[in-house]
Amino acid sequence: MISIPRSLIHQFRAVTRRAGLCKPGTRQSGSVRILASTDTVQLQTTNGTVSAELKASGQFGPAEVTVPAEFLADCEAKNPDLVTIRRNGNDRILVTWTDRGIPQQRDYEVTEDLEMPALAPQLAANSPKLLAALRDAMSTTESNSTRYALDCLQLDGSSGSIAATDSRQLLVQSGFQFPWSEKLLIPSTKLYGCRELPTDLAVEIGRTDQGVTVKIGCWTIHHTIVADRQFPEIARAIPVVSAIRTRLSIPEADAKFLAETADRLPADDQSERPVTLELNGSVVVRARKDNQSPLMELLLNRSERRGDQMRLQTNRGYLLRALEMGFREIGFAGPDAACLCQDETRSYVWMLLENKGALETDPEAIRLESSAIRTRAEVANDQQTIQSVTTGSTINPPINRVKRLLHKKDAKSGAGGSRCNPDPAVVVPIDTFQQVIDLRDQLQILLRSVSSLAKQIRQERKQSLLVQSTLRSLQQLRLLDA
Repeated sequence: MISIPRSLIHQFRAVTRRAGLCKPGTRQSGSVRILASTDTVQLQTTNGTVSAELKASGQFGPAEVTVPAEFLADCEAKNPDLVTIRRNGNDRILVTWTDRGIPQQRDYEVTEDLEMPALAPQLAANSPKLLAALRDAMSTTESNSTRYALDCLQLDGSSGSIAATDSRQLLVQSGFQFPWSEKLLIPSTKLYGCRELPTDLAVEIGRTDQGVTVKIGCWTIHHTIVADRQFPEIARAIPVVSAIRTRLSIPEADAKFLAETADRLPADDQSERPVTLELNGSVVVRARKDNQSPLMELLLNRSERRGDQMRLQTNRGYLLRALEMGFREIGFAGPDAACLCQDETRSYVWMLLENKGALETDPEAIRLESSAIRTRAEVANDQQTIQSVTTGSTINPPINRVKRLLHKKDAKSGAGGSRCNPDPAVVVPIDTFQQVIDLRDQLQILLRSVSSLAKQIRQERKQSLLVQSTLRSLQQLRLLDA
């Protein structure tokens, strides 16, 4: 008999689901082995190429049992209530637990025992950065590749690097310690993106003849080595630094601005979702749905172009991913060449789209400037507005502020018409797009305020009804006494 917490089962199922383990139709995928000693318990599963093991400490009775995968879905929960697993004869397993005070019971057929890979005899310790590197690399693979092993990662022991590509983007990360000298291929998995994995612990890695072992705290992951497939030659795909003609520097504020707005721009191709990067004097991101639709532009006031002027077209997904990974400078060798993001340990490369589709500027374009994003002072003021409304203070309705914003003009100075420095606590809408965003934000604030007031009114109404009911009861009692 084994008793384990439901929260442990929940944690194990969350990781194995994301990794595609315990998936019907795959080899050795329908079972979970539970192995307990007096002070530890291990949950294990495998699909033949990736295996996962979760180990926890506690007081357990020595036992071993293999249960069907549906056991995880039946018994998981975030609470620490115990699940008891015992054999019921030779070919059945009885599982019992309590759900909100109600006894639960499931009966499963005994399944074939799992064959788990052996632990690597030598493990090299790395910083927690290795977990993030594996997660980012796994997101750079292609699952439907046939010619090359694009659904695999290349772990180079001689250089301590991880390489991944889907033929359109390439990510190489170095600075790690691997206890082998050759290049190994392991299959891709989404497992390393699970939030259940600890991100502040050292990551150990090693290999056997058949696989690679990764150990992170109480988790152990095994990958089968792919020995019969070829990884593409990646060295020639990374542009040399001397070939870079133009560099784009995007500061933190503009990076956040792009992350919030670029995905909302229209696109004429939903697969590539192209945007035009205008690096001529100003830095502009440009997009349009079709020739009949208005041109939309994002002006990055704080960003800087160094080198040759250039107009190019790129998949916005790769641009946003580079910013998400923390890169703040992009190098361009030309409008039809690969572009490069690079720091001390990482190189991220992606192919640009055909430049013939790049959009030219239009005087009728709808433009949004990055310097017009809402400031912290405004956010704090909005929060104060909500608080004042919910506490019943007398204030100007938020919609009045929207009207003032929509009618406020850009400050001008001198005959040249150059802009004055605006008050940093006030956002001046400079175009229709920004006005719509401001209006939306203010209406959301107003909606939350109205919802809060409605809640207060409902509570007061309930109290009033209660008082009326009490008074009627008292009146009836007086009549009875009379």
